Amino acid sequence: MASNGSMRNVAGGGFKFGLVKRTAQPALASKAVKRSQAASLFDDALENSDSDDESNANNSKARVNRDVSRQMNLAAESAKTLKLKEAALAEDQDIFDYDKVYDSMKEVEEAKKRARHLGDVDDTGRKKARYVGNLLAASLQRKIELERVEDRKVAKERQLEGEEFGDKEAFVTEAYKQRQKELRQLEEEEKRKEALQKTGGDMAVFYRTLLDSHEQISSTNTLTPEQVASAAADRERREQEKKLEQQEVLEDAVKRGELKLNASNEIVDKRALLRSGLNVSRSKIRSLNEEKEADERDRRRAEEERRQKEREERERRQVEADKRRAKEEQARRLVEETERQKAEREKKRAEEAEREREEIAKKNARKATEDVVMDARARYLARKKAESSKPRDGDESE
Repeated sequence: MASNGSMRNVAGGGFKFGLVKRTAQPALASKAVKRSQAASLFDDALENSDSDDESNANNSKARVNRDVSRQMNLAAESAKTLKLKEAALAEDQDIFDYDKVYDSMKEVEEAKKRARHLGDVDDTGRKKARYVGNLLAASLQRKIELERVEDRKVAKERQLEGEEFGDKEAFVTEAYKQRQKELRQLEEEEKRKEALQKTGGDMAVFYRTLLDSHEQISSTNTLTPEQVASAAADRERREQEKKLEQQEVLEDAVKRGELKLNASNEIVDKRALLRSGLNVSRSKIRSLNEEKEADERDRRRAEEERRQKEREERERRQVEADKRRAKEEQARRLVEETERQKAEREKKRAEEAEREREEIAKKNARKATEDVVMDARARYLARKKAESSKPRDGDESE
């Protein structure tokens, strides 16, 4: 039979017809477990709530303590700050006027910005020219240079003229004299500036002069190489004399039997050396060696100074020779340029004269040709006239 409409035995001895749904049986053990779990969860929640209450109370107490300490510190700091503020205001009334300081800073920035945009302005508020001043200064410098060139040119021309116009009277105006004086002053000022630039300024000149004077003083105190050499020779001579004297004393002591020598001529018994006249201490030997070293140092220093002076003298001569060659080269170039210009002028004049001669020759040739033509024409007309007149004469005779 199908499930629908089937009959089944139901607990309790009864029967039901149709679709019968199976019901789950209640489990007592599971209910007890769930009840115990719920009880444990409730107990944990109670414990957690108690611990949270305690921690919240502790946190609130610590927060209150922190707030109280902060307020106390702020009160102490505010009192100290108030005293400092009063002292600062007593010194300067505008010390806390930040707006005024800010406005002044902004005004300075605005002024700089306007200056960058507008440039310099004059008293009337108009914008000044930025480059005209430099251009005018450069133009003035060029004018001065041209005047100097003109003066040098005039002086050279006068020098070339020599005594040609020596008997003539020269007229020099006061303005010309004043201008020459100004030019000389400007030239001296330029030379001074160039000297300062080369030496590095006034203090550099001072230190250079001081160093030169110190070198001069040290050079006067320093011995010359000849003096050092003579002093070293005297010292060596004295040392040789001392050695000879000591050798003679030792030989006398050996002869008297006070000293004994072995086969290598070495002293065997040195007790007699303690007597006067035979003592040669190590300090004396050391002093002699030091003197020799000092003499050697003096000799080397004198030799080095001599070489330095010779090197400086060679460099100075080389510089003078270079300057002299440069001047000679400049003079040679000037002479060559003058000769070239003179040759060009003469060549130009010769070409112009040749051109003029050619033009005159052409004119003369043209004139001569015209004269020849006129003469030939006249002769032709004369012959024609003569020929035409001959028959008439014959007719008249008949």
